[in-house]
Amino acid sequence: MNKKGFVVALTTLAVLGSMSAFALDRNDFNDRDRARNDRDRGDRRNEVVKKERINRVFYGRTTLDLRQLLGIGPQFRGYEVESITLEAQALSDRRGRNDRDRRRDHWGDRAEATLLVDGRSVGRSQTIGSRMSEIVFSPRSRLDEIGNEMRRMQIEIDGSVYIRSVEVVLKGEQQRARTRILERDVTRIFVGSQTLDLDDLFSGDRALRGARVLKIFMKAKTRFGMGTAQLLIDGRPVGNAERVDDRSETVDFVIRGDRIIGRDVSRVQIELRGAFLVTKVGMVIEQ
Repeated sequence: MNKKGFVVALTTLAVLGSMSAFALDRNDFNDRDRARNDRDRGDRRNEVVKKERINRVFYGRTTLDLRQLLGIGPQFRGYEVESITLEAQALSDRRGRNDRDRRRDHWGDRAEATLLVDGRSVGRSQTIGSRMSEIVFSPRSRLDEIGNEMRRMQIEIDGSVYIRSVEVVLKGEQQRARTRILERDVTRIFVGSQTLDLDDLFSGDRALRGARVLKIFMKAKTRFGMGTAQLLIDGRPVGNAERVDDRSETVDFVIRGDRIIGRDVSRVQIELRGAFLVTKVGMVIEQ
């Protein structure tokens, strides 16, 4: 190979090397860009930070109900719990004189915090030291969906502590509530004081599980005179008794507050006093 040919060969190799390096760099950039896009897609979920300042001293064993304390209600159904942060410090407590307190004296100024999900401990208990610090819990993935696997979320404190604040970070997509009307034909006569049990009529309907009850209604009228209809939930009256006469068509029982079937509602009945002809009953639920 002459000198000119050798130079051309070297030049060609250099160009090919540069093109390969460019291709590798470009592929690496694409990989990074793809990873960033994946992260961006993951971060599209709505992040909600619920924080409450406590500023209280607790002695002995205390349980904090986080869903009640922070107002984590049915609107967060399906959200995942990313983290739970307790800002606290242990205090010296020599007041306890029972055996359990004396056994704990060797700890010094320390206490323990345990995350409870539906009454069961999740992960290990964490130590709260004598200096103000953050105790962070990360629930396991199979226990992290509120309303599905996680109905109660609590922190149990064992020891004397000052709690400054508690914070829960949630991630998920806001679900639009869907309203449904469920009806059943009855066509029955009730005389005297009798109870119409809706559980018998709606048993087996899976749509009811976990749904919020908005209203109970029935189509009824008295055969003569005046009568009353009282809604009962788990055997207790809800709202006022409704007056019904022979000209009535639909009797509505509006339910206020969060009444979740399977959690707050186990049995629904209508107590009838008088002579009634009931043709239909139903409920309006939110899922």
